[in-house]
Amino acid sequence: MTAILIKMVEIDLITPYEKNAKKYPATQVEQIAKSISEFGFNVPILVDKANVIVTGHARYLAAQKLNLKQVPVAVLEKLTPEQAQLIEERQEI
Repeated sequence: MTAILIKMVEIDLITPYEKNAKKYPATQVEQIAKSISEFGFNVPILVDKANVIVTGHARYLAAQKLNLKQVPVAVLEKLTPEQAQLIEERQEI
């Protein structure tokens, strides 16, 4: 099993997955932003090796709303594009 490294990355270096079909209502993003403000950013955004979001779009939007400059990410370096798409399609947030 490979260890997952979580690191802080400039938010401007992260790219949303262009085929993400999910929409996040403003109320959901606001709730996540409030949670991040109160408890911290406890769940990293998962990205592929090109810093494209695999899962965590709503957390990304909340971080933008909070004007965060950096966010925690876990880079899933060994994913194929097909695997990343499958993960994205199965995520709730």
